[in-house]
Amino acid sequence: MFVFIGCSGGGTSSMFCQKIALAAKTSAVAIKFYDVETVLSNPGTYGNESDVVLAYGGIDFIRPDNVDEFARVFDAVLVAPQVRYRTKAKKALLHDYPVVVQEIDSLLFGRMQGDVALGGLLDLLLVLDEERGYVTAKGRLNKAGDKNMEIFIMGGNRQQPFFRSFIQGLNKRGIRVLEESFHLESLYAEVDQDYDLRLLYGNSSAFNERDLPKLAKRIDLVLAVPLLSVSFDQKRAYLAEYRIPIIDFDGQNYGRGEGGLELERITSELIAASLKTEYTSEITIENLEAPQITQKKFGLFSWTKKVGLG
Repeated sequence: MFVFIGCSGGGTSSMFCQKIALAAKTSAVAIKFYDVETVLSNPGTYGNESDVVLAYGGIDFIRPDNVDEFARVFDAVLVAPQVRYRTKAKKALLHDYPVVVQEIDSLLFGRMQGDVALGGLLDLLLVLDEERGYVTAKGRLNKAGDKNMEIFIMGGNRQQPFFRSFIQGLNKRGIRVLEESFHLESLYAEVDQDYDLRLLYGNSSAFNERDLPKLAKRIDLVLAVPLLSVSFDQKRAYLAEYRIPIIDFDGQNYGRGEGGLELERITSELIAASLKTEYTSEITIENLEAPQITQKKFGLFSWTKKVGLG
């Protein structure tokens, strides 16, 4: 079992974890504690070492851009009293995942009573089956889930005539397009607007070794403008490793602002990427689809996580 104890900056939650771990030395349950980033870096190793893994850190470590990664590891979040005003926001962020979010009693936390906290932690194990024993509504936020297609426009500017023409061509096919400037956190944020394709405009610096695993969970395709620097070759290697396809816009069509013509040229490649995305609820494939393409039957992907010690 993995439990995250969040305070304002990680200091008091670290002390609290230490008290619980000390109290557990005389119990039958093996408990160890680490900072949250250490746990997420190699959860398998730490999970095999003990029955319960406690992680400490600032409560705002849980963000839209890492909530999927976090929720795949942690079973529970315990919120320190001084940041209980953040409980509602963290529950909202985690509400579609099988993660229990509870506040720590102020008196208990203030006195740092590790033995009492240990008893409460063990009681929490007994209720996890009921609170976490369901199939999540959202499932894992990645390309295997029920999601619309998200495309990264590498080096482009949405105001350019080429992209205005490109978008017009999509609209004529009945495809609803959402255009945004790329930001990593907004990539994972909930979007109120209905859309079939989400185009995110940014530059190649977004694709670095640190952030690429998070990008790879959501980005389905990269469309690259011509004349990118030779340093982009390294980015191509990163993208290939994560199996994110790249389509290069034709230099002549791009230079002439012929976005509609370019859409015609790459339609089959867009269809292939769209099929790979495996979403079920929207209409992109039907409106892009050429007669020779065979319609696929898609399935929903959801997940449950076994509850218990370890």
